Amino acid sequence: MTADVLKRVLLVSVVLLLPVRAFAQEATLAGTITDSTGGVLPGVTVTATNVESGNTFVAISDERGNFRLPVRIGNYRITTELSGFTTINRNLQMLVGQEAVVNFQLAPATLQETVTVTGEAPLIDTTTSTVGANIDPRQMSELPLNGRNWMDLSLLAPGARRNETVGLVQNRQGYASTKVDGQEVTTLYHSATDAEQPGVSRDAIAEFEVVANRFDATQGRSAGMLVNAVTKSGTNAFAGTFGGYFRSDKFNAEDFVAHRVLPYSNQQTSGTLGGPIVRDRIHFFASYGFEREPKTFTYNSPYPAFNIDQQFTSHTHTFLGRLDYQFTPATRLSVRGSGYNTLFYNGGANSATVHPSTGGTRGRVAPQYFASFTQVVSNRTVNEIRGGLTDYERQDQPIVRWQGGDFPYHPTLHGSSVVVMLRGYTIGADNQNIFQDTRSIRDDLSTSFDWGGRHDVKMGGEYLRFHNQFKWCLRCNGVIDATTAPVPANLQSLFPVWNDASTWNVAPLAPITRWVFHSLSDTEHQYAIVRNLFAGWVQDDWKAGDRLTLNLGVRYDLDTNAHSEKVRFLPWLPGDLPHDTNNLAPRLGMSYSLNDRTVLRGGYGLFFAFAPNDGVQQTEGYRHRFENQILNNGRADFTTVRDGFFGWFNGPKPSFEASLQNACDVNLRPGCVYRSLVQEINYPGRQTSYSHQASAGIQRQFGSDMSLEVNYIFTGGRLEESAQQINLTYNPATGANYPFTSISTRAFPQWGAVDFELLEGWSNYNATDVTFTKRFSHRWQGSATYTLSQFKDATPFRDQWYIGSDGVVARRPIGFALAQDLGGEYALAGAYAGGGVAAGGDQRHRAVFNGIWDLGYGVQLSGIYFFGSGERRRTNFGSDLRDEGGTVGIIGSARLRRDGTIIPLTGIVGDPLHRVDMRLQKRLSLGGRREIDGLLEVFNVLNHANYGSYTVNESNANYGRPSSNDNLAYQPRMLQLGFRLAF
Repeated sequence: MTADVLKRVLLVSVVLLLPVRAFAQEATLAGTITDSTGGVLPGVTVTATNVESGNTFVAISDERGNFRLPVRIGNYRITTELSGFTTINRNLQMLVGQEAVVNFQLAPATLQETVTVTGEAPLIDTTTSTVGANIDPRQMSELPLNGRNWMDLSLLAPGARRNETVGLVQNRQGYASTKVDGQEVTTLYHSATDAEQPGVSRDAIAEFEVVANRFDATQGRSAGMLVNAVTKSGTNAFAGTFGGYFRSDKFNAEDFVAHRVLPYSNQQTSGTLGGPIVRDRIHFFASYGFEREPKTFTYNSPYPAFNIDQQFTSHTHTFLGRLDYQFTPATRLSVRGSGYNTLFYNGGANSATVHPSTGGTRGRVAPQYFASFTQVVSNRTVNEIRGGLTDYERQDQPIVRWQGGDFPYHPTLHGSSVVVMLRGYTIGADNQNIFQDTRSIRDDLSTSFDWGGRHDVKMGGEYLRFHNQFKWCLRCNGVIDATTAPVPANLQSLFPVWNDASTWNVAPLAPITRWVFHSLSDTEHQYAIVRNLFAGWVQDDWKAGDRLTLNLGVRYDLDTNAHSEKVRFLPWLPGDLPHDTNNLAPRLGMSYSLNDRTVLRGGYGLFFAFAPNDGVQQTEGYRHRFENQILNNGRADFTTVRDGFFGWFNGPKPSFEASLQNACDVNLRPGCVYRSLVQEINYPGRQTSYSHQASAGIQRQFGSDMSLEVNYIFTGGRLEESAQQINLTYNPATGANYPFTSISTRAFPQWGAVDFELLEGWSNYNATDVTFTKRFSHRWQGSATYTLSQFKDATPFRDQWYIGSDGVVARRPIGFALAQDLGGEYALAGAYAGGGVAAGGDQRHRAVFNGIWDLGYGVQLSGIYFFGSGERRRTNFGSDLRDEGGTVGIIGSARLRRDGTIIPLTGIVGDPLHRVDMRLQKRLSLGGRREIDGLLEVFNVLNHANYGSYTVNESNANYGRPSSNDNLAYQPRMLQLGFRLAF
């Protein structure tokens, strides 16, 4: 960052933070107050009282009769008062992110009188143009949910693009962000963290909002969708819940792939408690959740001594505490702390190709702390400041030990064993300890003024310090490649105690060993990166006329280490690259009311992602780690391993600096090591991914409780992630690369494979969403969405990379056409996963319905139906026939067949998905406010065979067939019994 840029950022930050006052805005109530003749009434006192907590929020109508009142979510009693006029009371519910426009007409009164008006908040929003939906408190608590992960309910929202139980709202790098109480909580340390998002108990979340397209300028770091969730808070009544939920294989149908009932057991308990400390002012809320899941993991190799069943019971703890203190109607403090702690078995279980030593435990610990202090500065101006920290730690520890304790060399956790790679079999695994810590502070100033109509302006700034530390013992005790001959007949006797590496005898493997990889580090296999992120925005919601509202916003984001700009790693990065400073994102929208029941809306905007962190942290890792490849020189003791001595070193373990002299790029000589960068690194010229988003739609309210909405949505992703092996040159005669194994024709002959984390792909998503909503009335509520869509993407065109005159890598156009499978093909997108990145594919049709019915006598029925047409999937031949030097199915297309033809990019379309989940609930009163619910939930009621994985390798005999996927969305019929006590 230049000095001038830094000064400007700091100046803006200081100005924004001067009024250290805030207001936790979860929803907004606005409207106009008139008299019986239609004339506007200034000076009317509007008081919103939260029915549950007693908190009050007050505003006074301005000279145009307008008022605007930021409030917390919940049920409200709205009172309007002006001397000489009738006082009006009205009850309504406010949802997160909602801006409800409610107008009042006051009649003159000769006597003091109060009129109570019945009616709900409008179902249509006439002030914003975003596309999204709310998952309300009733849906949060009453819909069936296999696994009880509240984020799974995001599948109900229009614009949703996932089929399975989720951690992120959209499974594509850079396209999802999760915020809880306004705090960014997304785990982002690499590009495929869908399964690593910190959990919050379903019973601690009050409700959430899913924004599928075009959120306003106050929010960012997602090129796609985002989720805004709000935690529960205490009320004026002491109240709590306790529930238990139980699943067992006794009630399950047989697995669709294994064709037998798989062992399964799961128990969950959850409790909440909240209430007043001081009525109407100070309230607390706390929750605790526990999950237990015992499992047996099997190994089915050709070696009976190694086929040891592993029993492990995973445990998950979630807890949350929240305190809300309203000092005055204009000032409020909210503090929250939460935790997520889980430990489960992770590794190659249920496999015929790995030893039980490859398995182990994975722990995740994620505490979060958050506070917001708020104040209404004036009738027109509100300011809020938020601050917090989120931590995430991942602990991967193989179950194998050294004489029951730590390994002699253990830079990370307990250390790890030597890894042995045999033909079709692997023994041992590495361990790792990963940390992500994010510190944030944010200030929002909201004000209103009149100039050509009413302007509701939000301006603010945000700073995040993103810290990511890796402690990764990657090949730090050696990886023996013993694949030059069949597996020795006495293999089982060489590893007599499977989980005690001190008993392993790898010395006899020397005759069949090709080489050993042994990484050395100058930082004891530990490294860290820091990214400082700044953002600023202005959002003006301009009511330009009685029917027209314009949403005009602009946002600017700056990341000081998004692309390793100041990292020196020659010849790939010079250490003096300029920062990516052009991330200015205009956002324009409009909402036009045809009448009080019909609104047209649309708009366009730019949305920048959080630049993927893989390239940043992996570049740093290679700066401190040399993966020494030691060729077998024929010594009999080449694989002899003793404390502090490795046979392949033929002496003491060398230092990082001494070992680096063996690298061909440092010392080109016979027997040198070609350094391979098989984890993608950054490169000059990389810029942050972004998207163009546009939408146009209409919404119509019918009666007081139904609405129909139709939206066209476009998301055009640009500069998307696509890994590429760039140490290649290309043959103009064939339009393909020269073989990577031909060292002389490599672009960089002194190097092995060099993988760049290219941000140069692109995609286009076009969809039409139809949404019907019926809110709760006449004892039922429901909603239905249908999406017709097309999703296409492309990997980048290839360039020729070379070393420039300044000694730094550069590129130029290749100058001739390459084969179809070597980049640039724009086609229907295919789902894929691997190499630290994952993405969904094209799915043409999607329909979701959910409903809740009160049947009377304390009986309630609720359910969800999900349909998704077949999703396209990327395919490959299974072998790298072009010899690109990449990893099949991850880097390089591997689409060339032996007959010279090319496999289609998305050669498989999965089967349609049909899933019906149902809950039957009976409520019994226990006296007073005590009641108990008995719950019977059935998931996949019709036992439809839903598949989430397919064999995509054409050379495999099972090509195109479904394969096992343990995601709960793809399971056979399951049953859950439960109870919920409320008091």
